[in-house]
Amino acid sequence: ISGVRRIYGVELVEARWEVGRQALQRLSDRFPEYQADIDYDAAGCLSDDRGRRLELRLGNLLEVDPRMLKKCDLLILRVSLPWGTGAQLQALLQHLKRGARVATSMDFRDF
Repeated sequence: ISGVRRIYGVELVEARWEVGRQALQRLSDRFPEYQADIDYDAAGCLSDDRGRRLELRLGNLLEVDPRMLKKCDLLILRVSLPWGTGAQLQALLQHLKRGARVATSMDFRDF
């Protein structure tokens, strides 16, 4: 995607986070232009020498530090949120920087 420099993702389920962390490591192993920085407790990052960065954290999306969202160009949401959390998600998304994109299959009209 043109203009995307930073992608931020949060995974709640540890087993799925581990799959993502392993994928970051495989990409780094296969493509030397990408460097993986893996914190085996909570974070994985893949970056290149052009300043692009993909960061994957283990945690609850609704508890993310809003300052992290101010830095990202793309937020990918593939989540099932409990009923009644729509307002909380909308408040969190207000922290995205101007021009940031959200990729999701969610229908925000339901919130």
